[in-house]
Amino acid sequence: MLTLGICVMHISKRQPQSNLPGPQDWVIRKNYYATYLLLKDPALTQQLCASQAVSTMLKQRFDRFKGSDHCADLGCFLEAFKWKYSEIELMAEQISSQIKGNRKLAELVESTLMPSKTYGIPRDETAKVYLKKALLQDFGAMNYVVDVYGGGKRPNYPRIDSISFDVNRKAYFQLLDDVRQDVLKDIPTGKEALFMTMMTAVRLLEINERWDAAQLEPLIALENKKAFEQVKKQIFQSTLTACC
Repeated sequence: MLTLGICVMHISKRQPQSNLPGPQDWVIRKNYYATYLLLKDPALTQQLCASQAVSTMLKQRFDRFKGSDHCADLGCFLEAFKWKYSEIELMAEQISSQIKGNRKLAELVESTLMPSKTYGIPRDETAKVYLKKALLQDFGAMNYVVDVYGGGKRPNYPRIDSISFDVNRKAYFQLLDDVRQDVLKDIPTGKEALFMTMMTAVRLLEINERWDAAQLEPLIALENKKAFEQVKKQIFQSTLTACC
């Protein structure tokens, strides 16, 4: 079973103790919700990954990741860390197609995933179509994080979201190898390889200090609770300002 919480992060002392998920859980839930739901149900995930096609692909994916201990350049690490496009399509199709014969998966999608509207308003989409869309988006987003925070690809907002390291320095390759070893501690076999790229992305977000927003979630229940409650009581007066 995949263990959450590889690294213990220091949470602001201003935050009250609660039963809310830790920062890593928030990062995964916010960015990869469909995969997060599978992560939280190991028994279901084991069922979904039991088919020959999926188990064979996950073993190959695990071996590629584990074999990156010999990588001497950035491209080698990125290839090992990311999903291949063929893997993304196969995994999304294989898992979503099991909805018809797996009542537990169907209930998870129909009662939790679709009502969340995380991947858009379902409208006329079937549970299978919606789940496949969600998984395709998740896997693609994982690869994007690896490209940006592992490979130094230009992000959407380069002034605030760029990688924190020089990817051309040899010392950086050692850091990537540390990430690899860290992920392997949580995913020691191919049975959990479904979450390998996701956990790599999470580690890369962490070393680039991109967990801050998740640590403060949900703002209305923690950091901004007092302000949020005060706004409810505030009486705003409408005023018109003349413009000359």
